[in-house]
Amino acid sequence: MSVVILLMGLLLTACGDSVQPSITTNPATTTLNPVISRPITTTANVNPTTLSSTTPIVSSGKLPWQPAIPNQTITRPNLSQQEKAMLPAYSGDIRLPQNQTAPIYNLALQLDINGEVASGSASEQLFFTNDTGTTLDSLYLWLWANAPNDPTYRKPLEVSNVRVNGLSAVTSPANGGAQLKVNLNSLSPGATVVIELDFTLDFPPPGKYEYFKYDAANQLLSLTFWYPQVAVYDTRYGGWDSHSYNVQGDITNSRVSFFNLWLTAPVENVVVANGKILDAKDNGDGSRTSWIVTGPVRDLVATLSPRYQSATLKAGETLVTGYYLERDNVWGERAAGFAANALLTYNDLFVVYPYAEFKMAEAPLASLGGFEFPTMILITPRYYNDSAALSLEYAVVHETAHQWWYGLVGSDQVQDAWQDESLTQYVPIFYFERFKSKAEGQRIVSLYMLNGFRNLIDSGQDDIVAQPVYAWKDFNLYLQLVYNKGGLFYQAFRKAYGDEVFLRFTRTYLERNRYRFAAPADLLDALKFAAGTRQEEAIIELYRHWMQAKEGAQDR
Repeated sequence: MSVVILLMGLLLTACGDSVQPSITTNPATTTLNPVISRPITTTANVNPTTLSSTTPIVSSGKLPWQPAIPNQTITRPNLSQQEKAMLPAYSGDIRLPQNQTAPIYNLALQLDINGEVASGSASEQLFFTNDTGTTLDSLYLWLWANAPNDPTYRKPLEVSNVRVNGLSAVTSPANGGAQLKVNLNSLSPGATVVIELDFTLDFPPPGKYEYFKYDAANQLLSLTFWYPQVAVYDTRYGGWDSHSYNVQGDITNSRVSFFNLWLTAPVENVVVANGKILDAKDNGDGSRTSWIVTGPVRDLVATLSPRYQSATLKAGETLVTGYYLERDNVWGERAAGFAANALLTYNDLFVVYPYAEFKMAEAPLASLGGFEFPTMILITPRYYNDSAALSLEYAVVHETAHQWWYGLVGSDQVQDAWQDESLTQYVPIFYFERFKSKAEGQRIVSLYMLNGFRNLIDSGQDDIVAQPVYAWKDFNLYLQLVYNKGGLFYQAFRKAYGDEVFLRFTRTYLERNRYRFAAPADLLDALKFAAGTRQEEAIIELYRHWMQAKEGAQDR
C-alpha cells in the first residue's frame, strides 16, 4: 500500500492567493471538457440501500463462506460477484492472466463503537495461489496496524486460531511483530492454500496512529491497514517483502487481490468502503451488515461515521461520491467536483478508470493532507475551508491520480517510493491546465515543485531521488526530493519531448504493467519506448541526471 503525503509546509503556506476551484457541469463540446451527467446532489446520513441477494449475509455468529475442510482439494472461489465492482466494459479484467492467481480474501468484521472507544472482532479466509515459481514452506502476513510497535499502546491487532487447509497451523511472529509467519506443508508452484484465522481490533485514539484509529470527537472511524494481508513475494527484491516500518512516507506494499467483506456496524453509521455494496441488512439489534465486493485492487479500507453527508456525480460511467461532515458541506460538495473532473481528465490522458465507483471521504488525518487507496481517497478535515481551497483541490487531484500510479500500476512503495509519487506529483498539472489555464498550470509547478526544489538546492541538501524511503531521516527532505525534484523530472521530460510523447509514455507504462508490480526498469523502458530508439541514450541521461544524481544546481 502506498501513502501520499501532501502536507507541504512552506509550499502551501506560501500560496496566499489560492485558486478558487470550479465545477464544470455542462456537457462537453470537445474531449478536453468534463462530462458530468448530473449535478451534485447532497444527502444526509445515507445508509446503504437494502438489496435482494442469494448470498447469505453474516448473522447469528455464522460465517458467510464455507470453511476449508481438511484433506480436501482446494479450488479458488468463483469471482462473478466481483465483476459488479467494475464498469461493464472492464468486467473482463477479472479474468486477465495477471489476475488469475491474485489472492482472494473473505472477511467478516463486527465493529463495536461505544462512546470514546471502538473495537472489532473478525474472521478471515485467504486463498493464496503460489505464483512465485518456487516451492514455499511458509508465507508471511502483514499485521500493518501493529507495525508502529508503539510501546505506550497495546497492540491494535491480535491474531488467533490460525488454520491452513482446515488444520491448526504453526505460526511465529516476525519482523518485530509487524508480520506473522505461517508454516506451510511444501506448497508447490501453482498450488492453492487456504489460510483461515480470527482476529480482534482495538482502535487507538487520535494522536497515537495516523491511519488506523477512531476519532470519537468527530465520530470518524478509519478502518485502514486493519486486516492480516499476505506479503508481496518478488524475486527482484529478494523474495518476501519484510521491510521495517518508517515514519517518513509510504509504509506498505500490496499486490492486486479480490475482496469480499461482510461489515457489521451500528446502524446509524454511513459505511464508505472501497468496493461496491451489494447488499445490506438490518439485524434487529441496532446493527446493520453490509456485503461489499471489490474488483482487482491492492487493499481493502473503509471509513464510518453517523455524521457523513454525501455529494454524488457521474464522471463518464463511474459514480463519484464525496463524503464529508455536515459542517464541511460547502467544500465537501466542491471536492466531489474536483474528484470527478480529475477522473475525467485522467481517463482522457491515460486509460479509462475501470471501476464502477470512486469515493472520497473526510477522514481523521492529522499530519497528512491526503491518502490514497484503490478506488477511494481520504482527505484531512483541515482542508475543508476557504483558506485551504488550493490545498484541497490539489490534494484531491493528486490522490485521484494515484488510481493509475499505484492503483492500476503497482510498485514498491518503500524501496521505490519515488516511482509512483514523482509521477503523481506532476500529472495534476494537466488538470489545472485543462480547467484553469496553461499559466495556472505553471504556477502550480512553481508552488508544488519548483519553489521547494530551489530551496533544497540553496540549502545544499540536494540528493538522489531514487532511494528507499527509509534513506531519509528528515520528512521535509523526503518531500522536497521525492515529490518536488522527482516531479520536475517529468516536467523536463515533457518539455523536451512534448505532450504526445509524454502521453505515449503513460499509456505504454499502463498497458505493460496494468494490475502488476512494476520495477524502476519497467518505468525507464516505457520512457525510452515513448521517445523512440534514437532517443534512448538521451532518456537514460535525463533519468540519471534527475533521479540518480546530485546535480540539481544545474537546474536551479
